[in-house]
Amino acid sequence: PLPPPEDMAAEAAAEATVRRAMGWPERYLHIQGDLQFEYNARLAAATGSPPPEPWREAMYRLSSANKRDFADRYRDTPLPTIAELQVLATATGSAAAAAA
Repeated sequence: PLPPPEDMAAEAAAEATVRRAMGWPERYLHIQGDLQFEYNARLAAATGSPPPEPWREAMYRLSSANKRDFADRYRDTPLPTIAELQVLATATGSAAAAAA
């Protein structure tokens, strides 16, 4: 089960306070960036769900880099298949390392 709504709201408010103190504009407070996968794992654990597969983080990191590097044509730039990402993530021991 999830924590009570009041606890979740308090945690979100605390996180927003930290981000504001770091100078984040209000419109970007919802962006999780690299923290997304830690959050996904905590959410899965809290709900008794299996954690996300490592290849998903690798795909996210590769596609994000692709968008930064090829902003004008990233949709046309091929990415690895899920099977290739699984091999890459397994070979390196972590999705973060696989995407580096």
